[in-house]
Amino acid sequence: MKYFILWVFLLACLMGTSVKAQVFMIERGSSSFTFSNIKAAVDALQNNDKLYLPPGIFSLQSYTWTGESGNQSFRSTLAITKKVAIYGAGYNQGANSTILQNGNFYFSSSASGSTITGVRFDLHFILLNASNVSISRCKFNAYVNSQEVSQNNYINECEFMERVQMSNESGAVFTKCIFNYNYSNIFQNSTLTNNLFTTTSGYIF
Repeated sequence: MKYFILWVFLLACLMGTSVKAQVFMIERGSSSFTFSNIKAAVDALQNNDKLYLPPGIFSLQSYTWTGESGNQSFRSTLAITKKVAIYGAGYNQGANSTILQNGNFYFSSSASGSTITGVRFDLHFILLNASNVSISRCKFNAYVNSQEVSQNNYINECEFMERVQMSNESGAVFTKCIFNYNYSNIFQNSTLTNNLFTTTSGYIF
């Protein structure tokens, strides 16, 4: 919590200097680094870093990921490949929300053990063989799925506006989430506790 309060304070100072300033900050031990765009910040991440995302709408359309092998080409894609903690400004804060759109957002296998909170995803969110990822207080306006074998991921207090397909998941836990799209949701080998399904049509696997 103290890191979140520090980030809010720093953000307020930056906004007081320039309303248009959008700064992505990495905290690494006692050091901090700032970047002007999310791609540069993600590329600079090291294991156990903390990444703070400012309010704003950020498109991934111009980004390419070379995949875990390093010789592929995933267009319009941003991938987390380190074990890190990511803090957005919130998904239900109006103009002060952190919103990612136009593309795909991945957690790869090497990002296992990461955490993310406070982001709205207007794009595809994918767990690629990623395990023990903690996702909290995020909103998903496009589909969420797991690819290859992802294990023991924890999703808490999130809102889903599109389908969730955890067909390659083992041991996922969903708690206190809201599901607004109930057609063809797949929760393979998952545990659901204290969640809300807002419609009764469709089907769940």
